[in-house]
Amino acid sequence: MRFLVVDDERDILSLISLMLTTAGYPDVVEATSAEEAYAYLRLGEPERAPADVDLVLMDMTLPGDDGTAAVARIRADARYRDIPMIMVTAHNEDATLQRAFDAGVTDYIRKPFGRVEFLARVRAAAALKQELDQRKARERDLIRTAEQLQATQQVLERLSLSDGLTGLANRRCFDDTLSREWERAQRDFTSVGLVMCDLDYFKAYNDSYGHPAGDQVLRSVAQALEGAIHRTADIAARYGGEEFVILLPETDAEGARVVAELARGAVQAMALPHREGIARVVTVSMGVAAIRPSHGARAAQLVADADEALYRAKQQGRNRVVMHEGGGPEPGPLDVHGGAGSGRPVA
Repeated sequence: MRFLVVDDERDILSLISLMLTTAGYPDVVEATSAEEAYAYLRLGEPERAPADVDLVLMDMTLPGDDGTAAVARIRADARYRDIPMIMVTAHNEDATLQRAFDAGVTDYIRKPFGRVEFLARVRAAAALKQELDQRKARERDLIRTAEQLQATQQVLERLSLSDGLTGLANRRCFDDTLSREWERAQRDFTSVGLVMCDLDYFKAYNDSYGHPAGDQVLRSVAQALEGAIHRTADIAARYGGEEFVILLPETDAEGARVVAELARGAVQAMALPHREGIARVVTVSMGVAAIRPSHGARAAQLVADADEALYRAKQQGRNRVVMHEGGGPEPGPLDVHGGAGSGRPVA
């Protein structure tokens, strides 16, 4: 531990340093005035790290700033607010001592002092400083642990909401997001669009090229689908197996159809070879639905409508986009979009 001793009497300064050294505290810094103490503590340089000091022994009667003023100024620096400070004084008036405590001293020692009392008070202050340091270290450890736990939790949360193979949102994330957007659409009288997508003849692809190649195709298709959406509220997700979905809040049936066509074209444009596929490349079939949910309506209806449209897309030859029959926003008390009511540019 390092002690800073401030006293303008050289004899007292030497005596205190000797007592500290013989008691097992050899690291003593001496100052003969408050100004010397300020310089050592770098009080005029708040941007620098604090000086290495664990305890200050301050004489009350000093040239320039007296001990009470010096203590107050040191305490005003946030770097030294927890440093124990002992006032060494020949004064014993209550008012004088009260001013010292108000300034921030931890304890006081009256002159002339005996060795036993002096060292007892010093040891008590040194023990307090060690306890404060240990408590701060524990607090830092707790903060670091909490930050690490929070970071781990965030990673786990992201992993729990993403598909491990494609990196898209997973089924859980889709279901949660659909539920939130459905409720919001009910409040705001807006339409929710949904595109369901299925890879054409994917089982035949796996049989011909192998599952590793099939996994790569799923990743490539996922990138194409994600590239077809541009609003932060829209999400592409892996629904299961070779099925994907694109959720489009504030989007009517026509707006959803446009996104579906863009996504379907992007997949075909990749020209991934598929011997059993349409035009011998990987293609997708898509079903589109949109609903402006009325009170009491359920999001499952939107999924069912899109799934029905997807079924018909397959029946009609695959590699196509089919709208749900009777799709589009349901009539509501307020058409916030006007006309077709799309929250997405159709052009």
